[in-house]
Amino acid sequence: GARAVPAWLRGWLIGAAAVAVAVTVVVVVAGGGGPQEEAQPAAAGGVEIAMERACPVTPEPRVAAFEARFEGASQGRVPYPGRTVLVGRALGADGEPVSGATVCVVWELAQTEQRHAGLSLVMSDEQGRFAVGVPAGPSRQYRVIHRPTSEATVTEPLALKVAPRRR
Repeated sequence: GARAVPAWLRGWLIGAAAVAVAVTVVVVVAGGGGPQEEAQPAAAGGVEIAMERACPVTPEPRVAAFEARFEGASQGRVPYPGRTVLVGRALGADGEPVSGATVCVVWELAQTEQRHAGLSLVMSDEQGRFAVGVPAGPSRQYRVIHRPTSEATVTEPLALKVAPRRR
């Protein structure tokens, strides 16, 4: 039967749709196992998901670097419940904005016995800008990725820290 979608994920999917995300994929991997192409053993005995392999190879236009941040966040920290927008710019080797670039945004959330991960694809606009909705939820690790070839990856890591809820 159908499974209920957690509230934090439902909010993220709705927020992501509002920011024109082309594709969103969410993966949940239990504490061990999984296909070898998707999962690698993690040092802590769990599973590390190699989500960047799911990002498409797009040779043109070529991105050399990213500028990225969480909107309204101070040093990557946002107040509870943690809803924000990841905004950024795709830049070429000359430092100029790259329009029409495929930008892959990967997030990972480690919980006690499961690792949740997701992937969103967006295109940069005429000024190289892009935005991806970040749902309410716990702290997560994000990576903004461009894969010009299957062997090369341009990555900008970001950590989102959600401040505890005040009681």
